[in-house]
Amino acid sequence: MNTAAVVVTFNKPLLLKSCLSGIFSQIEMPNSIFVIDNSADTATYNLCLTKLNINKNAQETEFGRLYSGKLKDLNTFYLSKSENDGGAGGFYSGIELAISFKFDYLWLMDDDGIPHNKSLYFLKKTYKP
Repeated sequence: MNTAAVVVTFNKPLLLKSCLSGIFSQIEMPNSIFVIDNSADTATYNLCLTKLNINKNAQETEFGRLYSGKLKDLNTFYLSKSENDGGAGGFYSGIELAISFKFDYLWLMDDDGIPHNKSLYFLKKTYKP
């Protein structure tokens, strides 16, 4: 299963850090992580620079500035949006972006969600196409 985690955040770098730690502790990892930053702030960008190992060069997309990186076998992306579209708008951007990268399955969460280390494993195990 080609899976991407999509996390929407808005000026909550400490919560995002805990959420990312939960994703990184999964016994079965997603292929990629997309962090969607509604109305980007410096603290969140700096966190993603280190935690997601993103590069400092961005490409402009219809959704905002997209930074990419890599952590071992995990592809990482950080989307810096110029305005806050709310949770629904952030998820819309993240879903559209992940679909454009041809992911089959998306695992969606807010920055205040801290997944158990077997969350993705059980989601995949119980899915019946």
